[in-house]
Amino acid sequence: MSMFKTAQNVRAVVTLFHNPNIAKSRNLLNYIEKTYPDNASRRFDFEVNDRQPTKEQLTHLERLAPKYRKEFEAEGIPRPTLVDWFNGKIAVDNESSAKEILEEIK
Repeated sequence: MSMFKTAQNVRAVVTLFHNPNIAKSRNLLNYIEKTYPDNASRRFDFEVNDRQPTKEQLTHLERLAPKYRKEFEAEGIPRPTLVDWFNGKIAVDNESSAKEILEEIK
């Protein structure tokens, strides 16, 4: 099997850094759960994280969104933040950008 064929079968991993006390975060999670109700209806693995990212995740997030680096370090990750780790995309506190990221995953 070629490397290209193998890469085609890898599912993207999407993380929502979520805070249930924030309306935007609840709205985005509800949208994802309604639009992609189960594993069969989506082309990505989805996880919800209500904690701060690990050091490795934070380093990667800072590379994806360098303009937020100081905010990430000082205040933590704004909620909601949606990350497509496989394709290197991030939506920080932006519901419409998060929806675009999810729709682009093929």
